[in-house]
Amino acid sequence: MRRGLFIAALAATACTPLTFSNTAPIDFERYRSVYVEGAEGGGIDINLAGLSPREYLIEGLREDSGFRRVERGPGDVDVHLRVSLFIDLDRGFDREDDEYTVTADFELYTPDGTLVDRGSVYDEDEDLYEAVEDALDEVVHHYLPSYRL
Repeated sequence: MRRGLFIAALAATACTPLTFSNTAPIDFERYRSVYVEGAEGGGIDINLAGLSPREYLIEGLREDSGFRRVERGPGDVDVHLRVSLFIDLDRGFDREDDEYTVTADFELYTPDGTLVDRGSVYDEDEDLYEAVEDALDEVVHHYLPSYRL
């Protein structure tokens, strides 16, 4: 009898709908366009599938962020996004034990210098390029628009 109640309780919770939501960190109606600066490889020449880290970030923001326009130049935009990458290598006993930590510090500010948002994200991986991509993806995810699914 207990087993039957357990299975019934488990079945009842299996149909419970899940809700996923995100609250945007900024007002994308006020800040519609962004100029991306920085995001270089911390002094290391990094090529991410044919793109520099900055170009990779620009493409990611164009595809997934709440900004309507993502610009390569500082022209007529609402905000500037400055990203600084820092790369740290932790050498393991063997080369396959090496691990990279990539930190992306970012600041979003208006053209007159008023700070709107800031943060820091990081990723660790044994592959430098994967760690850089993942850290930049985290910056893009920070600027996702609000949603509720």
